[in-house]
Amino acid sequence: MKLLVSHHTALRYWRSATELEVKVAKPTRIATTKGSVASVKDAKYLAPADHGLVVNDKAPCDVLVYDADSRRPAATLVPHVWSGPVPAGAFVRIAEGIFVSTPEFVYLQLAGTLDEVECARLANELCGYYNLRRYEHFTQRIAALTSKARLTNMVNRSKHCYGATKALAGLRWVCDNSRSPQETNVLLALCLPKRMGGMGLPLPKLNPQIELGGRLSSYVEEGKYFPDLMWERQVRGKSVRVVVEYDSHEYHDEESDAEHTRIRRNEFKTVGMLVTSINRSQMKDAQSFIKAGRQIARDLGLWRKEPDTKQVSACQDLLDKLANETVF
Repeated sequence: MKLLVSHHTALRYWRSATELEVKVAKPTRIATTKGSVASVKDAKYLAPADHGLVVNDKAPCDVLVYDADSRRPAATLVPHVWSGPVPAGAFVRIAEGIFVSTPEFVYLQLAGTLDEVECARLANELCGYYNLRRYEHFTQRIAALTSKARLTNMVNRSKHCYGATKALAGLRWVCDNSRSPQETNVLLALCLPKRMGGMGLPLPKLNPQIELGGRLSSYVEEGKYFPDLMWERQVRGKSVRVVVEYDSHEYHDEESDAEHTRIRRNEFKTVGMLVTSINRSQMKDAQSFIKAGRQIARDLGLWRKEPDTKQVSACQDLLDKLANETVF
């Protein structure tokens, strides 16, 4: 008897898993869902709640079963049919008879119920250093649950599966190392295509480590700088680093703080860094955001024309969607 935990239940497990549980999790080969638990009685016998799986009327346990005849839906159990082969690396064993879908498999499962933007948001979270939590906004974690390469590998090996097309589409706007949902939102608003309300910029690196020397080293701890988003490009024959920082503290308590920020930005410019800050109010207003986005595009040697009413409206729709803190 085996309980194959999937979808939202598996995602909740990984969002609350300890660093040790994530580190020691090793995929277990399960070739088929045949024989999987499909009833509340059998699920209770395996006691999933004793192993970190929250199961109640408000958060029923999602499980995979082989066919429609095996489904025994109940208030605390939601069976999903998976009749085809189970891809390698799809489950980890957390207790006798209890297997949880890996983050890569969870992404593939949920992609069928999400749109492209939601797919990208979920994938960036799984590849980042934060967990979205209902009522808690988000919490930090030390290590990412997976990577873009591993997600892509899982989807490419499962192209015949439901949701694979949207899963692959969402991965086009995913970067490793996001450290907050706000960073992910800025990434998507800048890089999604204009037809989806974004600025259509190329993907940057998120939180790369830059070693600084001289006067610049005094501005950051241990002479290391981790910009939120950074592009390295050749612009008019000159190598530049274009940096975007998300400013969550829109209003400074001290004038000296604001002055320090201005001085730091000017210093970075002297070593080829072009820095733009984006704050919360800009992430709520399309015209303000597009203005900042056009400046970033110019720094990258790209050209973005003055937006028309349709583009402003599409951008506002996207920003409103990103402001909705969906926990999936």
